[in-house]
Amino acid sequence: MKSKDMRRMQNRVLNNIVPFTAALVAFSLLFCPETAFADVYTAGDRKLSINDYPGFISANENLTTDEKADLFSMLASYSSYIVGIETAGEKIFLISKKGTRLLYNDKTVKTFEQKLDNPDIRNTLEQIYEPGRICKEIPPNYDPGRIRNARLLDTVYGADSAEVSRNCEKVSFCGRNVMFNKNNGASDALKRVWIDLLEKSNKNPEILNYVCPAAGTAAFRKIAGTKRKSPHLYGIAIDLKTKNSYYWRWNKNRRIYDYLTKYPASVIESFENNGFIWGGKWHHYDTMHFEYRPELIMKYQIIRRYGS
Repeated sequence: MKSKDMRRMQNRVLNNIVPFTAALVAFSLLFCPETAFADVYTAGDRKLSINDYPGFISANENLTTDEKADLFSMLASYSSYIVGIETAGEKIFLISKKGTRLLYNDKTVKTFEQKLDNPDIRNTLEQIYEPGRICKEIPPNYDPGRIRNARLLDTVYGADSAEVSRNCEKVSFCGRNVMFNKNNGASDALKRVWIDLLEKSNKNPEILNYVCPAAGTAAFRKIAGTKRKSPHLYGIAIDLKTKNSYYWRWNKNRRIYDYLTKYPASVIESFENNGFIWGGKWHHYDTMHFEYRPELIMKYQIIRRYGS
């Protein structure tokens, strides 16, 4: 196909009002088949960016646009740990560098609580996390990021306390060293957050009153009231200053919408710009909690740029 014809075809696809639409480009530009028994496409060690998405969504017509947005978000956000996608019949797997196969969709209809307890990868990305200010009250059970796939986090950050400890390093935050997981760029992201907060505090010292002293990072425990692993167990979450913070288990009958809208947007921005989500954007709110989940930020970016 001539380049002019290819560009014309790409423009037609981009103008299609379908969620997550993008240009139709040659499949071989990004992923290559690896086996005759299943469709496997690998990104290798290449760092994917949102600019690679147009090529990715046209790679496999058997995937829906929602599936493509999810799978690309995972490949781009965990590029050193998740290196491929395998389709076998109706099943779709993410393939880790170690060879672990992570099921994307278990085809099971679940309640909200069942998704919390036993989610597939698709469940973790169903609710869209939207960066920026809170502009409206959060609907019941809308907790983007609170649904976590333990097998994924085990694969990337460590399967037990000993492995997680080996993967953690000291990060200077609020004038002291805290432990944070260095895998997948998590600790580097927290370092950038602190540098950004310090720069902002030069103009507005009050923002640090919401931040310091930080309450904790790595902690080998389960989520309160559950048997689920806490993101703190993986060393990918940080709790900020506890004073004036709100947690749904402690404040069940308290309306906190006004408080959430007044929380310093510059603090939230510093975290979100570096791949973190804020627990203040959950119906089951946890306003001191920030968690490194770059795949959720990436999926929002895809939706914002390529569809709604």
